[in-house]
Amino acid sequence: MLRRINLLRNLTKDLKNSHVLIEAPAGYGKTVLLRQLMTERPQSFYFRLSVADIDLAALQKRLAAHLHPENTLFLDDAQVLIGSPETLAWLSAQLEQLRPRWVIAARQLPFSSSPLPVRDFTSLYTAQQLVFSVAESQTLLANLADLYILSGEWEALPTIISHLQEIVDRLEAPPYIIQAIIAYDRAMLAVATGRFLKAQEILN
Repeated sequence: MLRRINLLRNLTKDLKNSHVLIEAPAGYGKTVLLRQLMTERPQSFYFRLSVADIDLAALQKRLAAHLHPENTLFLDDAQVLIGSPETLAWLSAQLEQLRPRWVIAARQLPFSSSPLPVRDFTSLYTAQQLVFSVAESQTLLANLADLYILSGEWEALPTIISHLQEIVDRLEAPPYIIQAIIAYDRAMLAVATGRFLKAQEILN
């Protein structure tokens, strides 16, 4: 599993003094990053939000047992809360307090239609900070298991094709790799990636 050491270090540092908001499209490894960050912090609790959490009472009931000052709460897929002003107002109020710590990740943060949480208490990470380096991209291409995890399911891979295209372009990979991705052909992708990485070894 690709471990994004520098990014984890920065997130851990920011969490000493603030909450963290993460906003990036599908394919930037938000969920994997959250789970890795949890291993860096004791008393961490992960919640993947669903449409059921739009109801404030339901969300409060789900989180109530974990709102201890020493805890860190990780909320994933927070974009489902868009258009729920009551729930967002409550969540924004939580972010005005430094304890417990919150890490909120979303494809689109839901606060755009509500007052943004107090800036002094939050650190914002966007796709610009989450973009994969060349070395990380090479690791992703070398380890297809990471690729499947980042996409959630192989069938969900079309949602991150544009991001994969960016990775391939940055590595100057030959067209047959992206063709394999677009075709959703596991065997073809494995062979294509192997060919490319082998060529890189020869060139290096």
